[in-house]
Amino acid sequence: KHFGETGRTFNCFFSQKEEGLVITELDHEEVYMVLLYSIALPLPIFFISILYLIFAYLYIYKGDLQGGVAGSESATQLLLQKEKAEREEKQKKKQQNKMPSLQLQEDDRRQFRSQNYVLHNQFIDYNA
Repeated sequence: KHFGETGRTFNCFFSQKEEGLVITELDHEEVYMVLLYSIALPLPIFFISILYLIFAYLYIYKGDLQGGVAGSESATQLLLQKEKAEREEKQKKKQQNKMPSLQLQEDDRRQFRSQNYVLHNQFIDYNA
């Protein structure tokens, strides 16, 4: 293969971190366009989202914020109560949705434990 004339110099860009890495061609226009796209696309999206948040805060959710600090406390309490009610409802549904065989098995275990407890305590003399 022919790579060029012997002794001829050419521009190259070498890595300062990896001495064995050399770039013989660097397209500045391509690098510029990639940099431009990497900034030009996310930046407007960021500003649009910030503007929406400001708009929503000022106009859409204005009625929700009239309570001030006390309103936020009551909102927090309402949220906690709602979460607690949801957890209790989940637990009830979970108990109701148990398969009949599992429920029977659980009932049998409870009955066995109580009978076992009674039998063990019959032979213990507490007055001794």
